[in-house]
Amino acid sequence: MLARLTLGCVLAGSLLLSACAEDTSVDPPPAPEAEPIEEEAPEEAPEASALIRPLDDSGVEGLITFQTTNGGVQVTYALAGLTPGAHGFHVHENGDCDPGDDGTPGGAAGGHFAPQEDPHGAPSAEAGQRHVGDFGNIEAGADGRASGTFVDALIAFEGDNSIIDRAVVVHAEADDLESQPSGNAGARVGCGVVRSMASMQQNLPPGHPPIN
Repeated sequence: MLARLTLGCVLAGSLLLSACAEDTSVDPPPAPEAEPIEEEAPEEAPEASALIRPLDDSGVEGLITFQTTNGGVQVTYALAGLTPGAHGFHVHENGDCDPGDDGTPGGAAGGHFAPQEDPHGAPSAEAGQRHVGDFGNIEAGADGRASGTFVDALIAFEGDNSIIDRAVVVHAEADDLESQPSGNAGARVGCGVVRSMASMQQNLPPGHPPIN
């Protein structure tokens, strides 16, 4: 009888230990803290833009935007319909892309924007050695497209050097950056007037969504 009780106790103890072992859980290691997701700051909307349209059925068109940045105004361009190679690219004095009095396509835009009457030069030239509107050249690929960004230190959105309501003209040939008064860049093949985004927003028809 005692042997049976002893064996029963041993079996009961074993079952109890086994149950305790099965119920014992090990806490998982703490999960590493997730690094905060850094959201990229949204790009600022441009302060001005010029919609380039073809002159004399050239097929040249595109968009140029302007935004204040460190060192001046950032100019971003995307154009199509160009012949491959370099093309002169300037701000002209008048905000008019109509033909000139002599019928020249885009002639109403006048000459290069040069409020201080400085000579024509390269965009890298110092103030006093270039027109404010001298942007130099853009390079079109085999597909006729040209795009890029650069910063100009002379143009502005107000004051004597303001480009607002002035025309941006794209030329058929390269600007040699030396010949006076305009770099011998050939015919005008594309033109658009620089408009401030603020004025464009104000002139939207009722119910039109905001321009971003």
